Amino acid sequence: MCFSAAAAAAGSSTVTVGHPATSEVAEVKLEVGVTPDGRAVIGESVFFIISVRNAGTETVTLREAVLKPVGLLGKVYDESECKATFRGKTVPATQTASVVCELPAKPVPLRVFLNREGQYRLIANVEIASLSDPLSSPLSVKLNAPEIAVVYGALFGSILLVMFSTAYSYLRWLPEVPSDVSALKSQATSFLLRFPIRLVLATIEMTLRAVQGAVVAIILIVMTRTTTDIGAPIAVRVDDFWGGLVVGIFSVPLANWLADKLALATATRAKGAGRPDGQGADTPPSA
Repeated sequence: MCFSAAAAAAGSSTVTVGHPATSEVAEVKLEVGVTPDGRAVIGESVFFIISVRNAGTETVTLREAVLKPVGLLGKVYDESECKATFRGKTVPATQTASVVCELPAKPVPLRVFLNREGQYRLIANVEIASLSDPLSSPLSVKLNAPEIAVVYGALFGSILLVMFSTAYSYLRWLPEVPSDVSALKSQATSFLLRFPIRLVLATIEMTLRAVQGAVVAIILIVMTRTTTDIGAPIAVRVDDFWGGLVVGIFSVPLANWLADKLALATATRAKGAGRPDGQGADTPPSA
């Protein structure tokens, strides 16, 4: 059996499939549209609305529609398929029939967290009563990265920030290498004595920064899902691991901005202003 398949524009979830007229069957031409029902997240159960429009001139009888993930999506869902039956529904010319199918959830491999939100490929197969083989064509649908990937990205970005600031501080703190051997030994001894303390402090700072980055990422996820323009100091899409990574790297200015946004900084200053010694919370005590 031969058939023609003409995909719509790149990134579209609608394709046109057909079968030329023969001595036994009339020409068949169908427009197949696939749309995720709700917010579709990679690795979770995804419901797809499959709509089939009869673009031909003769009535067709639909049997079944199958969506098969391919590429990365096929690996994530372990070659599972999304099937739905039309129960022999007849569709006159220019009319449309729709069904819903479910792609069952699978454990998400770690590599999926590194993928961006975007278009993912499927193969659409539609069985009709007048043809022995299904009509088939590739299409693409938009899927979202797991939101937990944003938190992981923020944690990793915060750790990168601490590593950078620690290395930067050490490089600035290291004195010039003296030519005198005794002076070099003295500086090396001093450095080694201070190193355990600095290592402990760096570990504490890394932990606190990581927690701060994760909290900032969670708050930004909530704000971007409920507010159109949050006025953040940096332009970033908090949709996937890479957006979370940027949030973690810039967690310090973002945390300060959130404190002002939530009026926490103002409340802290007001609380400090009522101290008996007249010192504000942001004012260092006088000597």
